[in-house]
Amino acid sequence: MNVSTLPNITIEDKSMFCFTLSIKNDSYIYLCENELDYVKWIEALKKVTGYEDLNTIYEMKKKLGQGKFGLVKLCVNRKTRREAAIKIIAKKEMSEKDYEQTRIEIEILKICQHPNIITLYDIFENQDYYYISKKH
Repeated sequence: MNVSTLPNITIEDKSMFCFTLSIKNDSYIYLCENELDYVKWIEALKKVTGYEDLNTIYEMKKKLGQGKFGLVKLCVNRKTRREAAIKIIAKKEMSEKDYEQTRIEIEILKICQHPNIITLYDIFENQDYYYISKKH
């Protein structure tokens, strides 16, 4: 599930606050008549979906490498000061098979805890990218 904000729109001379809710391949546009309702909806959706913003958790540092679908950057957790490598994967560059293999890799990393396997810290996803944070 992904929540994203949209520019305000005007309907019959009334400004509306907008956001989209994307679930799998479906997207729904929601309109709020006032900013307070809009903020309440966004905060409630963030809470129930476990939403966290990558940039509030990590400070991005230098580029570590480039791959087929994106790049890897060094980052530092703002709270723990722990270094991590964030793999940024552009979904638009992926075939359906690549997309499925990435989903499988993520699921495997979630359940595997072993000294010889890279430790997975966090996974962030939006409509365009995967952000996979691993031990550096």
